[in-house]
Amino acid sequence: MNAIPGIAAAACALLLAAPVAAAQDRAILHEIIVSAQKREQDIQDVPNSITAASGAELRQRGITDTTGLAALVPGLSFGSPGGAGNNPAFTLRGVGLNDFSDNNESPVAIYVDEIYQASLAGQTMALFDIARVEVLRGPQGTLYGRNATGGLLHVITNRPTTRLDLTGQVTASQHGGRGAEFAINGPLSPRAQARLAGMIEQDDGWFRNTLPGAASTRRNETDRHGLRGFLNLELSDRTRVLIGAHTGGTDVPAAVYGHQGTAGLHPDFGNPAGGCFVPDPEMDCFGYIDTDGDWFGGASDRSGELSILVSGAMLNAAWQGDTLTVTWLAGYEHAGKYHAEDTDAGPFALVEPLFTASSNSLSQELRVDGATERMQWVGGLYYFDWEVSGSQQLALPFLSEREIISTPFLLDTTFDQSTRSSAVFGQVEYALKDTVTLRGGLRWTSEKKKYDYQQVDRHGGVRESAGFEPVPGLVLLEFNPATAGSLATIDADEWSGQLGLSWQPIPEFMLFGNLARGFKSGGFNAGFVAPPPVDPADPASPPDLSVIPYGNETLTSYELGMKWTLLGGRARLNATAFHYTYDDVQTPSFLHYSSFISNVAAADINGAEVELAVRPFAGLDLQLGASLLDTQARRVSNPEGGFFPDRELVLAPDYTLNGLARYERATGFGSWFVQADFTARGTHYFDIRNQPVARENGYVLFDARAGLAFGEGGRYELAIWGRNLGNEQYLVYTVDFTRSFGFNQRMVGPPRWLGVTFSARL
Repeated sequence: MNAIPGIAAAACALLLAAPVAAAQDRAILHEIIVSAQKREQDIQDVPNSITAASGAELRQRGITDTTGLAALVPGLSFGSPGGAGNNPAFTLRGVGLNDFSDNNESPVAIYVDEIYQASLAGQTMALFDIARVEVLRGPQGTLYGRNATGGLLHVITNRPTTRLDLTGQVTASQHGGRGAEFAINGPLSPRAQARLAGMIEQDDGWFRNTLPGAASTRRNETDRHGLRGFLNLELSDRTRVLIGAHTGGTDVPAAVYGHQGTAGLHPDFGNPAGGCFVPDPEMDCFGYIDTDGDWFGGASDRSGELSILVSGAMLNAAWQGDTLTVTWLAGYEHAGKYHAEDTDAGPFALVEPLFTASSNSLSQELRVDGATERMQWVGGLYYFDWEVSGSQQLALPFLSEREIISTPFLLDTTFDQSTRSSAVFGQVEYALKDTVTLRGGLRWTSEKKKYDYQQVDRHGGVRESAGFEPVPGLVLLEFNPATAGSLATIDADEWSGQLGLSWQPIPEFMLFGNLARGFKSGGFNAGFVAPPPVDPADPASPPDLSVIPYGNETLTSYELGMKWTLLGGRARLNATAFHYTYDDVQTPSFLHYSSFISNVAAADINGAEVELAVRPFAGLDLQLGASLLDTQARRVSNPEGGFFPDRELVLAPDYTLNGLARYERATGFGSWFVQADFTARGTHYFDIRNQPVARENGYVLFDARAGLAFGEGGRYELAIWGRNLGNEQYLVYTVDFTRSFGFNQRMVGPPRWLGVTFSARL
């Protein structure tokens, strides 16, 4: 962390030097166009906290999927509760949900070309043939379909154009990395254009499996693909229809985790049922200890599998009138997942779960927007239909293999959940004066959910482990409207909205203030944990079904910001300060074998973001982004009863920093460039209880890229690059199994990675 002061000092020195250099050169920064308010605007004219990056910038930074955006966006963090390539956990300004259940939705919503991506399994998506990515902070319930409390990520892909062109790139890198991308675009007729793009990315894995005789010695591989096509039809001078379809996925052995024995390191060590005790302070309950000291290695006895397949289609039809535009947007998304993992991350057959899920969603939006001399307005209707079903099997083979019980332990759970959401929304901007604009927006949402959940003791070992006579195939729990009544349904009618005021005394400077409210509807727990009995003193007492559902969370945001274009367009300085009042926070706590969500926490969040871009002279680009964050969650439940004192929210680092310096110079045959960038992240936790084993103390990652562009218009480029050049060892996520088995499951970030990429535009 000693590198941070030096980096900040260098950035300040460069900024101070900029006015002198600017006087010698008229180079200005490129305009950034965004569609955050459902119309195209310069990002400096949008009175909201937004970070946007073009597809070219993503390529320059080596960002190939959505998880990499955390290195670019101040205040955005990412965790991997299910391992690399699986369901991601995004947080924005400390707001997120570190739950890996497939029936849940993130409070940081993800959209692709305005289509909401409901399934968590499909959110670690490849970013190829991208026009730009927009990240909007704070509640986004007014203009976007789902009522995200934290914010949203919007991926906008390249659309068909009338120009015939072909682009492609190939990559080779360490760890057996290889990849290719292509896009072909052009006209089919005077009123029809098409675009087809695809990608494939593979590597042999960077995490070593050190178990003797293991089927594979290299794990955490990458093997993903994607294909996307568009057809744009101009039916008349006023009407156009865009039709798109996509497919993609990943199919690899399941990720291997690091194993950390937590005996003596954690106040919860011990297995109340088994009387776990070992003399070594780092061993788990079964006497295993990872002693090789290899940060990028572990001993896994189960190969496992992770297979995710996503597909979908969309239609965007628009009619442009003299004073208004009517748009109809429809999208269908499917995601299927199969995940068999080695949870215990050790050489014994201890904990072996299997997760499957199938998700199908349909969304439709009809909106109308228009403008007068002093007013911009948009309004519409939204409908969302989501069906998700899945199964979760928990096998504990050690119980029968070590003759603790006589029959195999296999807890088989299934769930089906349906969601129907409809909304009416509108937003108006009115210029009170030439320099003052008032903005107001409102959305009313009616949402209904229905849940069916079942637990079955497949072989009888679950019941036997609790001290009862084994009964194979016994239904342990059935939760649905027939057995649980209104507990198995959620009927939410809520409003969200915002009120904002902006002052722009000169075109280059804006001050804005926003008050916004967002909500995320309640849901249902889908983990392995059985509800406690209604009467803890009576073993025969029926389960307390009221803990399976959890309620809505709401967030009220107070935001003050500025946007400033200075030095004659050669610098941009954007800054925002905010306060959140976060009520009924949906808070996961990990208990025994899975997470369990409740609404017991409330939180206050304070913070700020600053983004600076400077072009001191032609060819040199400097960028610096920073966020500061303070989170205090109150009344966090203790699994043993009662509440903890104030805790920090999960994946909420006290600061994030990112920076880039890129220099490009023309030569007689083309141009050359050199680039260095970094990402720094402060202390943060992966569990709301803030236990020491769930803490990452912070880290800094350094990347670099250099290359040549040659040919007419620089159509060819050859680049060498490196990521994590310092080979930093850092945690991406942890799952604490101390209470059950005496170990901590650790997901680590990838090591140093070097490669070369050749790209061409024909």
